[in-house]
Amino acid sequence: MSRLVIAGQGAIGSIVAAHCELQHIPYAVSTRLGKTQQVDYLHHATGQQLAFTPPTLTTFKPSDILLLPLKAYQIIPCLDALTLPASVPLILLHNGMGTLEQVQQRYPNHPVIAGITSYAAFRQQNGQVNETGQGTTQLGWIANPQAEIQTTVQQRFDSLLGPCQWQHNIQLALWHKLAINAAINPLTAIHSIPNGALQQATFAPTISAICAEIAAVMGKLGLPQTADKLQQQVYAVINASAQNFSSMNRDIAAGRPSEIDYINGYIIRQATQLGIEVPVIKQLMTQLLEIQNNHIPGH
Repeated sequence: MSRLVIAGQGAIGSIVAAHCELQHIPYAVSTRLGKTQQVDYLHHATGQQLAFTPPTLTTFKPSDILLLPLKAYQIIPCLDALTLPASVPLILLHNGMGTLEQVQQRYPNHPVIAGITSYAAFRQQNGQVNETGQGTTQLGWIANPQAEIQTTVQQRFDSLLGPCQWQHNIQLALWHKLAINAAINPLTAIHSIPNGALQQATFAPTISAICAEIAAVMGKLGLPQTADKLQQQVYAVINASAQNFSSMNRDIAAGRPSEIDYINGYIIRQATQLGIEVPVIKQLMTQLLEIQNNHIPGH
């Protein structure tokens, strides 16, 4: 059975490790320090608890599968620090867009999968990892799919982060997730509020404008979508995750870099190439970067 290698011990990576433990699936964790920390896993819905120390990766095997559930800006530095056999599939699972092009340029011979997940998890200050919501995962092959690898990977992820939906055109799903992140993440980080606070009428004009700007960019890219449809998706996530704090909110509160350059920044770069104005998305990025620079030591 192929081994799953998980990059890092973030919240999503840790719940995948916990699922591997519970299902007796071979896995290892790769960390910057070369040593893993104990995971205290809690599933709120079932009350299931598990404490374990994941096995630490020593060297890659050609049959391994590499999952990268990292921040977007961590993907390339992580890959560059690893010695990878060319046969190892790379599975990108993060917010935002832009890393895919970087990975394909630097690692052209690897099978590559792009994915998004609506699983919700966070790490508490005491180190406990809470799986707060079981969602769905959408994945799509971007480069070099091979029949045997496809079957192995698809079966594995249906088990670990299912239900999984394998998309022929993952770009549309990535853009839908990007729209949701562009509306929710900066606003909740700038105003220091949980997702549900965006239900207030005061935020409606901004959310409407964000969705209109993204719909215009998507249309020019051959991914037609109405602003109303994007808005419906944004509010569906706001309502479903009302008690949760966005990842960008948590990053800013903790003084960590955010993924704003891979969310708003990516949309702005695409819009600029297409000659489309996105003033609201630009303004939110400016506000967020000002707050981020004031929160991070050394900025």
